[in-house]
Amino acid sequence: MWKEFASFFKTNPELSLLITVFGTLTVWLYKEFKVMYSQSTKNKLTTVQKKLDFYGKLEASIATVINQPNDPNSKRNLLDKLGESNSYFSEDIRQIIRDYYRQADVFLLITLIAFIEMEMKKLDEEKRTLTSSESPVEIMDYIARLMKPVGPIIVFFAIIFGSVGLGLLVMQQNTLWNKLLLIAFSLSSLFSLMISIALFSLMISNKLSRQGKYRWVLDGCMIFTPCLAFLYWNLSLILPIIQLISLILYIRSEKPRQIIILN
Repeated sequence: MWKEFASFFKTNPELSLLITVFGTLTVWLYKEFKVMYSQSTKNKLTTVQKKLDFYGKLEASIATVINQPNDPNSKRNLLDKLGESNSYFSEDIRQIIRDYYRQADVFLLITLIAFIEMEMKKLDEEKRTLTSSESPVEIMDYIARLMKPVGPIIVFFAIIFGSVGLGLLVMQQNTLWNKLLLIAFSLSSLFSLMISIALFSLMISNKLSRQGKYRWVLDGCMIFTPCLAFLYWNLSLILPIIQLISLILYIRSEKPRQIIILN
C-alpha cells in the first residue's frame, strides 16, 4: 500500500504539493485556534472571578448600609465602590444606582442586592462551564472542546474556496449588470447564512432572548430575503438593502427594560 502511495505522489507532484500545503496549513490553523480558545477561556475565567469577588464585597457594603443607615462612613464606602466600578454593572443596575444617588432610598439598595444576586448566579453558572472537569462522565464535553478549533478552520477554507468560486462565476458573466446581480445575491446569501447560524447557536445554548412577533418577522426578512431572487433575478440588487434595513430595525427594536422596585 505504501508503495502505491509513493508511486501516486511521484506521478502527481502538483497534487502532492497541494495536499502537503493544505495539510500543513490545517495543522497550523488548528494549533493557533486551539491556543486562542485556551487563552480566551482563561481570560474569561479571570474576568468572571474578578466580578464575583467584587460583587461579593459590594453586597457586604450594601448590607452594612441597610443595617446601619445612619453611619456616614458606610455610605461613603459604598458610594466609592459604586463610582469606581461602574463598568462592572449592567444598564439595569446602573439605573438603580442613579436612582439611589438622587433619592438615597434604602429600598433601592434592597432592589440592588436582588439584581446583584441574579448577576452572581449567572456568573457562577458561567464559571462552572469554564472550569468543567475532564472526568470520564464528561468525555463528550472534552471531545467538544477538542473540536472547537475545527469550526473556524472550516469557515476559513469555506471563505477562501467560496471567494475563488464566486470570482470565477463573476468573470464568466457577459455584462456588468449580471456581475452586479451575482455579487449582490452572493452577499445576501452569505448574510442570511450568518444570521441563521447565529440564531441556531443562540437557541442551542439557550441564550436567545425573547424576540416577539415583530423581531421574528425581521429575522425572517434577513434569512429568507435571498429567496426573492428565485422569483425575479433582477431583484438581487436590492436584497442586501432589504437585509440592512431589517438589521437596523432589529437593533432599534430593543427597548430598555423598566426597573421594578422590590419591597
